[in-house]
Parts: sequence; structure tokens; C-alpha cells
Amino acid sequence: MLFKAVYNRGKSYLAMNKMDEATADFDKATSIRPKHAKAHQLFGDALCALGKEEEAEIHWAIAKQLQNLKRKSDNQR
Repeated sequence: MLFKAVYNRGKSYLAMNKMDEATADFDKATSIRPKHAKAHQLFGDALCALGKEEEAEIHWAIAKQLQNLKRKSDNQR
């Protein structure tokens, strides 16, 4: 329940262009659920908007890796 609240608030902040608040929430969300690809993707987007490209790249890479793992898992079913 906490993850969903923090994640959704982060998405709202991102939509309102409040990047400092969004990054704080996505940081917390990815700590709670480190395997949530979309949280990492959006964390990267918010970081990039703040000019933190290197940190953003890390989260985008994590998101991509998690998405690839999910696809492999789905294909094995």
C-alpha cells in the first residue's frame, strides 16, 4: 500500500513538473520495490529533467534490465 501511494504521488509530481518532489518519491518507491521497472524509468526521467543524466542512465538501465527479465519470464510460461 505504501509503495502505491508514494509511486502515484511521484507520478503526479512528475506531471506537475515538480522534479525535486518526484525524485524523492521515486527514490522511496524504488527502495520499497526495487524490481518495479516503471518506477525506475520514471525516476530516470525526473533525474534527467533535473540535469542529472548520469544518475538517470543508471535507473533507465535498471528499468530496461527488469523489463527484459519480465519478458523472458513471460515467454517461459
